[in-house]
Amino acid sequence: MKLDNQLWFSLYATSREVIKLYKPVLDKYNITYTQYATMLVFWEKGKITVKQIGEEEGFQNFIKADPTQRT
Repeated sequence: MKLDNQLWFSLYATSREVIKLYKPVLDKYNITYTQYATMLVFWEKGKITVKQIGEEEGFQNFIKADPTQRT
């Protein structure tokens, strides 16, 4: 069971590479990728709580802490 043969690993590696591409642009605004994704949800949904974002499809495991706080 080599990692290169595992679909999950390929998706994980690809996701990390995509996030790396965003980093130089996001650094100019001093925000993280998680904060950027959260801003997109606010933009699309309007008034929504952080808890509601966590309940959005695809965000259940994405937001583990308050994304408005930079760590």
